Formats: sequence, structure tokens, C-alpha cells
Amino acid sequence: MKATDFCGIADIADCVRDAIDLTLDEIHLAKIDEAERALKQSIRHTEILLDRLRSVRKPTKAFSNRADRQAAILQWANATFGKRTASVTAERIARFMEEAIELAQATHMFPEDIKELVDHVYTKPAGDVAQEIGQVGVALLALAEHLQVNADAEERNELERITSLPKEHWQARQNAKAAKGLALETTE
Repeated sequence: MKATDFCGIADIADCVRDAIDLTLDEIHLAKIDEAERALKQSIRHTEILLDRLRSVRKPTKAFSNRADRQAAILQWANATFGKRTASVTAERIARFMEEAIELAQATHMFPEDIKELVDHVYTKPAGDVAQEIGQVGVALLALAEHLQVNADAEERNELERITSLPKEHWQARQNAKAAKGLALETTE
């Protein structure tokens, strides 16, 4: 086994350095095939690292940590849709479920599988809201890491994207959902 066989995403830079060191060692030992293999491995790790670095935007002050983003998004929703719409628990959970289902769809989960999970969950007693929010966060982070997506960066990017669009854009989308009986109308 080579040092690079055990590289995780968090330690790519160290793995690249290790692979380069191993490459140099192999060259000194005249093991050209091994050197070439180690060099290719370091190139793959370097490409992954560079892709990750390119995907991370410099955080703005308002969105630099999750607590700030959490407060900012509800303030934005209240200002965009109206507090009587945006601060209704049933509306917030409906929008959360919509995004969760869209994520499931994006990862090619079948609607039948989602329905089975809903049936399974609703056979059990309701959990504690705060603990369930924590579990959602942990499950999302595990999925993001598995898919090699930087959840923190994507969350910041999405908040920047939605707040950069005009209020009327989001109101029209919300009211279109309301017309189908899937959301509350805007009250702003």
C-alpha cells in the first residue's frame, strides 16, 4: 500500500506531498513504474484539491457562519414573502420537504421509495424537533461528503444566489405554488 491509498478529502494536500515524496523515492530507487503510478496519484489528488478550492467562494461577512446564515435567510424570507407566510411552521416545513424531495430526485431516488419512507416514519411516534433538525443536518453532511460536495460552500452560494434575485421573482414562484394548493400566498 502507498501513502496515497488512504487519502481522505480533508487531507488531500498532505497526500499530494506524500505522493511527491514517494515519487522521488521511487525515482532514486530506479523504480520508474512505481514512480509513474505515484505521480499520477498525486496529480489526481491535486486536481481534486483544486476543484474544491475553486468551488469555495470567499464568504461575505453576513453569511460567514451558519448562525448568521440561519438568521439572514429567515429575515430574507419574511421580507420577501411576508411574515404571515414565511414564519408559519407548516410553510417552512413544506419548503424544506420540497427541497429534500428535489435532492432525492437529483440523486435518482424513486418516488415509490420516498413514499415507503414516509409510511415507515409515520408508524413511529413523533420525535423532538430540535433533535430531528440535528439529525437532518448530520445526514445532509454525510450525504454531501459521500457525494464530495462542500455543503457549507453550497449553502453560502445558494443564499447569495437567492438574495441576488429580485423579490418579485420569488413572490411569483411562491404564488404559483399557492395557486396549485402547495404553498401559502405571499402576504408582503
